[in-house]
Amino acid sequence: MKSLSSANADTCNNTIYASRQDTTASTDSNRSHDHPEIARIDRHNPLAYARDYIGRGWHVLPLAPTSKDPIEGWQWSKQRVDEQLCEFLFANATNNIGIALGDPSKGLIDIDLDWPEARDIADALISPDLPAFGRETARRTHRLVIATGKSRVEKFRLPTAANTDPRLPDEHCLCVTELRGTGGYTMFPGSIHPNGEAVTWETNCPDVLPERTWDELNHRMGLIAFLAVTVRCYPGRGVRDEFCMALAGTLLRSPLIKEDARIEAVDHLVELVARLAHDEEYRQRRKAQSSWKKMEAGEAVTGFPRMFELLGLPTPVADTLRKWINIGAEADGRPIIDLRSGELKIQLDRAEIALQSAHVPLFQRGRKLVRVIRCDFNAGQTSGIIRQAGSLCIEDVEPYWLSEQLQKAATFKRKEKATKPSHEFCNHLIIGRRGQWRWPVLKAFMETPTLRPDWTVLQEQAYDAATGIFLDFGPTTFGRVPEVP
Repeated sequence: MKSLSSANADTCNNTIYASRQDTTASTDSNRSHDHPEIARIDRHNPLAYARDYIGRGWHVLPLAPTSKDPIEGWQWSKQRVDEQLCEFLFANATNNIGIALGDPSKGLIDIDLDWPEARDIADALISPDLPAFGRETARRTHRLVIATGKSRVEKFRLPTAANTDPRLPDEHCLCVTELRGTGGYTMFPGSIHPNGEAVTWETNCPDVLPERTWDELNHRMGLIAFLAVTVRCYPGRGVRDEFCMALAGTLLRSPLIKEDARIEAVDHLVELVARLAHDEEYRQRRKAQSSWKKMEAGEAVTGFPRMFELLGLPTPVADTLRKWINIGAEADGRPIIDLRSGELKIQLDRAEIALQSAHVPLFQRGRKLVRVIRCDFNAGQTSGIIRQAGSLCIEDVEPYWLSEQLQKAATFKRKEKATKPSHEFCNHLIIGRRGQWRWPVLKAFMETPTLRPDWTVLQEQAYDAATGIFLDFGPTTFGRVPEVP
């Protein structure tokens, strides 16, 4: 996978979230004695590593040789290795070294990036300069940082339903990333991985590590995991532009993206995804500006449903991805109409646009708002016309039906809570806007092909703007009539 240049990574990082705390000043809680460059310690000398970790105030524990499990009988959450035990456990033994994370080690957090896509994305969303270690076949898998506030172990894992997808990696198939704090531990350099590879430092580890709040780390890791899935499951040629449009619409709705640079941040992320997925046209995938203009105008914008459909993942995965970027099902590509007081005209405008964008078949006829339906019963004789069940007829729009259509076409909110358009609101559309409707005028409906006044053939089943005729054949099939007999 290609990674962003440092300049691009810094730009993307700084536009996504509010400024972070990269603490470099000396602090009592984070400062230990001077240490040699840890990356230069002989990887075959676990004792030197263990002593270095103890000197930093980290909670060291012994792991079984070539294992991630503590040695037999060791209660890792309660027992910690001190200077006296250090030589006994690591000088002449082949034990691995573990570090208990979070509170026992002064807030130390392990950012465990299992998927390779997550490692490249983390460079842009967290920092490419955090202390890192890994092994030969999984470079820079672990990044270290200090968390302020209470921490825990948080796994960003796909549901079991995704297990059979052949696109997922062989190792850590479902676990995309993991944020390890209080309650967890990690196997550190000076150890041998169960597959036989040495765990080694790939950067130096300074005495003072950068600081982040736990909430900030948790949010970023959710976004990293989400984007890693989109990179790995990036669709093939032919629908990539549509996918990036839907991805932009999805990210624009996520509260994880800071508002004052939302468009720039989303464009960076969409381009990053396309680039890491080896999309040759990644520079043309910036879609945030056009999507945001439509959203502000109250128009429908493609979003999570279409994006998820193009990813081709099992349905249960959808809720997991939504959770990672903190969007609910109510934001699935539909315009949001805020029913706050004092903005009725704007609300009605957006409601009409939403209904039109959702292709709800509404028409104006005379001074009424109507729809064309098929009778489900014998309508009897009206104005000399007998209508049987299944026949087309015109029905006045009622507020009950319109409210249901509006809920399908848009998301309504009041004071940040989901709500429904009231019948009073619907009547404002049906009656209050009489004569100002945006919908087309219905002059007639037909169930067979016919001729327009200009002698062209009307045979496409839909509303015809040139004549005002709604054409619907129902169950009847007609052969294609030549345009030029």
